[in-house]
Amino acid sequence: MVKPAEEIIDDILHYMKSLEFPFTSWYVGIAVNPSVALFTEHNVNVNSHWIYRYAGSVENAEEILEQLMTRYHVRNNGEPVHRNARFIFAYAITSGTKQ
Repeated sequence: MVKPAEEIIDDILHYMKSLEFPFTSWYVGIAVNPSVALFTEHNVNVNSHWIYRYAGSVENAEEILEQLMTRYHVRNNGEPVHRNARFIFAYAITSGTKQ
């Protein structure tokens, strides 16, 4: 079952707030495979701070990303989104990650 966009946003924000990093220190993206996006493409350490949620559709994922960028000023590199992407992911930016 797919959670509504606001519930997914709340999940991600709750996680971010629990770690006390400013929102501007987080990268948020959309992916077909969040594990590949996080750990291979963005070089996030598996033991670091990251989260992903199933958004159900690329449209829902894009809505979530847009709200997080507009309301909380998270980072994103503006890459085109694959039409089969259904996951929204976030990670705390470190010196080892690639945006």
